[in-house]
Amino acid sequence: MTLIDAVFLIALFIIWAGSLYLLHEKFLNVKIGLLRRMSRDINSIYCIHWLIIGIVYVLKEIVFPAYTPGFVTATGFAAIILVIFV
Repeated sequence: MTLIDAVFLIALFIIWAGSLYLLHEKFLNVKIGLLRRMSRDINSIYCIHWLIIGIVYVLKEIVFPAYTPGFVTATGFAAIILVIFV
């Protein structure tokens, strides 16, 4: 990561955080239960998600040692796990 990348990401984060704050203030009375539950349980979801990915990877190495999944396959697998546990 270069200095330009860091400055861009910091600016993007500030804009994103400000936008979310404004949206939160505007929709304060709207029920957003799924997002609140995901936010509250994000550490558990993250830990379980990577634990399952690690176990599946070890099993994959035992059964299919020559196969390496690509980015699309790994991302799809991660999305499926996220949907299952949310």
